[in-house]
Amino acid sequence: GLLLGVAIERLPSTRDDYDWSVVLNQAAHNVGWQPEQFAMIGAPLIKAASLRAIYQDYQWLIPVLALMMAGFIWWEFQSFRLTLLTLSTMGLSVLSVLAIPAMLKLPLNAVTTITPPLVLTISLAYCAHLLTEFQRILRTQQRDQRVFTAYQILGQTMFWPMAITGFTSILGFLALLFSDLAAIRQFAWLASTGVLFAFGYAIGFLLPSLWLCAQFKP
Repeated sequence: GLLLGVAIERLPSTRDDYDWSVVLNQAAHNVGWQPEQFAMIGAPLIKAASLRAIYQDYQWLIPVLALMMAGFIWWEFQSFRLTLLTLSTMGLSVLSVLAIPAMLKLPLNAVTTITPPLVLTISLAYCAHLLTEFQRILRTQQRDQRVFTAYQILGQTMFWPMAITGFTSILGFLALLFSDLAAIRQFAWLASTGVLFAFGYAIGFLLPSLWLCAQFKP
């Protein structure tokens, strides 16, 4: 039989999830063989296949994870409004952090794909803290005092603990910038930004929404 070896050089600009079957089909066409007669090996091929598998898993994993977290919020607080607000806050956090590589045209790699579920979990923690304190204060106030509930949470009890927690988390992720691997450094930036988004939406979106709930809750 005839054995043919073809060496392919990967350009630095090639995406990690590049579909190498295009190259295989072109190589087969050039030598007059069928693509089934070729077998491709190499680290770029393995990396691309792994990333495509991760992308496919994330199409159902992230929604399922979000629904499980929503179920936890519903079980704990027995409120459709609070569950919807929590889902919205988590969704905004994840979408915002994913918008950064999209705007910069930086594809996710095998390391940075960890960022969405990480941000989802951190955002849930912030939301749970705020909702717990919100419910506690609401039970201890009269109806005409509920409009001040959100401001009490922000100014007296929750803002600084949440801010310090977020700050230390960001410092921990930024420590990964000293890594020699570019993928690890990208993860450090994305994870740090994700913590910032989770904190920002909890304070800037969820907290005003809780204030509205305090105003109109019967």
